[in-house]
Amino acid sequence: MLEIDKSKVDFLVTASMVQEVQDILSRDLPQVKKIVDETLPRGIERVYFIACGSPLSAANTAAYLFDMYSRVVCKTYSGYDFLDAPPPSWTANAGDRHFAVWQDRKVTQSLILAKSRGAVTVAVTKSAENPVAQVTDYVVAYHAEAIWEAHLLVTYAFAYEIISRLEAHTKEITQIYEQLHQLPPLLEKLVNGYEETGRKLGEQASKYPFIYSVAAGPLLPLAYKEASSPCSSSPGRTARC
Repeated sequence: MLEIDKSKVDFLVTASMVQEVQDILSRDLPQVKKIVDETLPRGIERVYFIACGSPLSAANTAAYLFDMYSRVVCKTYSGYDFLDAPPPSWTANAGDRHFAVWQDRKVTQSLILAKSRGAVTVAVTKSAENPVAQVTDYVVAYHAEAIWEAHLLVTYAFAYEIISRLEAHTKEITQIYEQLHQLPPLLEKLVNGYEETGRKLGEQASKYPFIYSVAAGPLLPLAYKEASSPCSSSPGRTARC
């Protein structure tokens, strides 16, 4: 049986994520509201999320909210894709709002390009000392290790704050936003009560050569993220995700 010292591995689910999520809800979501308060009066036509890895999957989930509940066009890009092929409809004063997630070098270069063409830029990153935070108009520094939760919460908050002000019918997205505040106790329940169940299911699944991640709608980016993670294999067998 695999035994891991969680105190030495940052990315594992631990009880610290509960407090991290609570801090993001109480500290960072009001900051997102303030940013939108300041920028929305200038007008908005498009939103671009630029990220890499897990944060890009979270941004894709937030983009789903724009597709479902808003007429505002929202696109997601990796840093490489944005630099290689910027939006073809880009104009300097089109009201673009460009939100960057993560601190990848290509994302930083994308922000510089976006800002040079008139976009308002926001860096969502772990620390205000990260390079990406030095080239943007605004910074949301979430100070957390649970990056999926951090990026999902912040990008959802941006989506809600923009959509709720521009659209006439916002009941459903308002309900989604309000439910974010129910996450800390639910996460605590999962962290404290389901680890052993997860271990048993993992041992059961390890007997099979294939693992399929199946999802639809807003869960699709999370399924892609999980399916793209490295898979281990037993001696003599190949595991594929």
